Amino acid sequence: MPPAAVEIVRAAYGDGTGHIFLISAGIAAVGVIATLFLTPVRLRDSVDLTPGAGGTDDRAPLEKTGGTAAG
Repeated sequence: MPPAAVEIVRAAYGDGTGHIFLISAGIAAVGVIATLFLTPVRLRDSVDLTPGAGGTDDRAPLEKTGGTAAG
């Protein structure tokens, strides 16, 4: 490539990369600010699974093995 074209391509990629990082930094800042407005929600700390309570349970029961991973 001629030196003039190399300089134009280098400047174009440099400017484009700078703009991409600037835009992504702005999006990240908006995301951080948005998280400040989220309200905390307490998640449950137990699993309430009773057979037949949530509808039909078509899964087969687990079989007990001899205690080894190979079975």
